[in-house]
Amino acid sequence: MATINNSAVLDAIKKKCFIQTGRDGLPMQLSNVVAPVVIADPEKEILHIDATKSTTGATAVLAINSSKDFYLNSCMLTITKSAACDAVKTLVRGTNAYSNKVQEILTLGHQTLTAESQQIVISFPQPIRLKKGTNIELINAFTAGAQTSYCNISGYYLEED
Repeated sequence: MATINNSAVLDAIKKKCFIQTGRDGLPMQLSNVVAPVVIADPEKEILHIDATKSTTGATAVLAINSSKDFYLNSCMLTITKSAACDAVKTLVRGTNAYSNKVQEILTLGHQTLTAESQQIVISFPQPIRLKKGTNIELINAFTAGAQTSYCNISGYYLEED
């Protein structure tokens, strides 16, 4: 049997396995049946960020940190507009870290001069890596009427190795 001599490993076992050392003994050896597990994908803090816009133009949903990679898990876009609104589309965009190009993440097309309420949600099976130091933007484009757009994103930062 292998003996565990690293105090950091013993502390992690105690905390993560909820072992009460006053009542239960702390395992000091690994048997043939019990094997240590290395977590290759560490726990990440998932961020949920939203923005609302009711004027024409762009607003930053998230200003991506310039020193960390940001991975986008999902995006939701909701719009409500009046019959007098001449908007053709509303979109969320970001800069792809691999191609270095600004790309639309989600787009909602509208019927101009028609009252509407729409929502679209997308979850990415593999998160999208967005470029450091750029913005995820919510963009409205109209010249008449009223429109309110709401965007919610979820994702996480990863430190560089």
